[in-house]
Amino acid sequence: MHVYLNGLYWGITGLHERPDDKFAEEYFGGEAEDYDVLRHNSGNVVAGDNVAYNQMFTLARGGLATPATYEALQQQLDLPWFIDYMIINYWAGNDDWAHQNWYACRPRTAEGRWRYLSW
Repeated sequence: MHVYLNGLYWGITGLHERPDDKFAEEYFGGEAEDYDVLRHNSGNVVAGDNVAYNQMFTLARGGLATPATYEALQQQLDLPWFIDYMIINYWAGNDDWAHQNWYACRPRTAEGRWRYLSW
């Protein structure tokens, strides 16, 4: 894109934001080092670690048929955020996302929940 600041031409740049730990700090608050961030798969750790993510998936794979397990999942996943994330990717027809090209982050606190970020 072409960049103009106060009417002065500054040149051409690529406008792209990476949802990493610095992104989480800026948009969600706290400090960058307080976040777990994953990119593209559970093994690609950008910041922090994947322990809580793997625990969330173990719970989900065990089945969510009971209210107790469904409630436990909601303690680890920001479900309204996840619903919005799924809707935007399906609605937009994003076929370059489910197998790759996603980020997820969570603050490392007792109430920290995973959020998937469109990228």
